[in-house]
Amino acid sequence: MLKQAVPVLLTLVIVPCVVWTATAGRADAQYMFDDMKTHMPTGTLHFADDGASSAINGINRPPAVCFKNKTYVTYQGVNNAPMITVYDHAAKQWGPLLKAGASPLGDTDTHGAPSMLIDKEGYVHLFFGSHGGKQMYVKSRNPEDITDWVEMPPIVGNMTYPNAVALESGELVMIGRTGGGHASPWGEMSSRDGGATWSAPKSIVDYRPHGIYGATTAGTDGKTLHFGWCFQNKRLTDKHAFMDVMRKKQNWWTGVWDERHHVFYAMRDEKGVWRNVEGRALKTPIGLEQSFEQCLVYRGDWPEHGQHPIVEVDSNDRPCLTFVNGRLPDDRKLWTADTVDYDQKFASFDGTKWNVSSITQTDSMWDMGQAVFFGPEKGQIDVYLVAGGSRIDGRITTYGRWGGDIQLWRSLDDGKTWKKQADVHTFLRSGRLFNYPTRVVNHHPDGRIVFVNFTTDQGYRSNDFRHNVYLYGDSGFCRK
Repeated sequence: MLKQAVPVLLTLVIVPCVVWTATAGRADAQYMFDDMKTHMPTGTLHFADDGASSAINGINRPPAVCFKNKTYVTYQGVNNAPMITVYDHAAKQWGPLLKAGASPLGDTDTHGAPSMLIDKEGYVHLFFGSHGGKQMYVKSRNPEDITDWVEMPPIVGNMTYPNAVALESGELVMIGRTGGGHASPWGEMSSRDGGATWSAPKSIVDYRPHGIYGATTAGTDGKTLHFGWCFQNKRLTDKHAFMDVMRKKQNWWTGVWDERHHVFYAMRDEKGVWRNVEGRALKTPIGLEQSFEQCLVYRGDWPEHGQHPIVEVDSNDRPCLTFVNGRLPDDRKLWTADTVDYDQKFASFDGTKWNVSSITQTDSMWDMGQAVFFGPEKGQIDVYLVAGGSRIDGRITTYGRWGGDIQLWRSLDDGKTWKKQADVHTFLRSGRLFNYPTRVVNHHPDGRIVFVNFTTDQGYRSNDFRHNVYLYGDSGFCRK
């Protein structure tokens, strides 16, 4: 039973202030308030404050699903345990924060953030704790109940980056990296008995000796799957030269130390056949040559580099992709984190070709995650994304560079041009960086996205800091 929230009226108006201190040759901002417009005290905007590093992330998907007017959110908590809670939109109330299991990764590895799905009967499924190991899995004992969990057998013995989807037919599909290393192929597994048994991994994309990063979403009708991915070049020697520059001049939190290029797309039809955007059947596993010939959305050869795309589809099941992409200067002497900005890009298919536009810029290749929404006006596309960062008057005011402001951008011409609509949460308001804005599956208008604040000023393990987790929609933040 959810307790009735008691409204609180603030009668004292307090003016927010900013305190600056100088430590270790840099300025640190200490902000007393999250929201300058409402003068709400720090901490009132998030619903959880016990998130570990990458409490949610841009690749283990989805972290949130709306089912029967309630938004269920999962994230990584203390010792990277899978946490879950639920927001009742009718009652405007949060349920308790509950631990659904224990991560075998413990406090040493944050790659095992949970993903989730809710099947047609209302059972909640959580997948967590994998980074080249067993894909852990729990299922709610009863529909729409997050208080009691059944520990299910791991769905596969070796996996990373689970992407979970529930289809209209009742089939449950899991897509992710199947294997123990970066060069392992990405594959699919499925269950037709509510998760009791899963098929053996079937490779979708295989670039060995190179790697892949990707993300998956379901089609509008729940019959198709849409997969976007990038190429990870494991033989790129120039990348190592840049890493050396980072180690000597700055720190690894600011550097480009991964070699991710290009953007590709394919879809799985209701019969399980993988096809390109034009509908041609693809031979699986898809290799690099076939990817360039039939699946290419954007080509970005080194020194261009970026992140895997996020795929969403409109009401007609037409895909669009958002992704981060930047380019290092031709002069290697200028290879520092301050000499490259990254475009938040948008790509859509017009029936003949992919059209790519730039929405805005950000300052790190790790400013990951975009959430796309269509309409209601003709040609309207809204994108929540990360931009900006911790620069004030050109100076970086935090040790790390991951994250920035969460912003809303809008296009009224199907993605050709963009205009900023709002700052959802900013560094200047809060003294924090934010990352991983992610669309809620089957979202309620008042719970469109989840995201987290992000810090690299402390250590790596969850006991070194806590990240806040937020749910945001048309009426603002769903506050605890």
